[in-house]
Amino acid sequence: MSAIVFARCLQRAKFIQRGHLKYWRPGPPPKTKEEHEAAARKYNMIPEDYKPHPEDENWGDYPDLPWASVESRDPYEPWDYYYSRRSYGEPS
Repeated sequence: MSAIVFARCLQRAKFIQRGHLKYWRPGPPPKTKEEHEAAARKYNMIPEDYKPHPEDENWGDYPDLPWASVESRDPYEPWDYYYSRRSYGEPS
């Protein structure tokens, strides 16, 4: 059993070393209007709603989303996952 786990860890390490995770990394912060619109499309947002993090936080072009705790969500809404108050396909 431990040999299988070791093999899986080794496969994952090779996957990461080859640079496949670079596609999921945020890009540089947008400077022009065209870059701003491209970053908004990348995160499936309209340009009016897209607001990147400040440059000093080093988050790249990742959008500045509001923090919402589980307790602040409506307990009577029909959630797909009731105890974590999340619906299917919702970002974590």
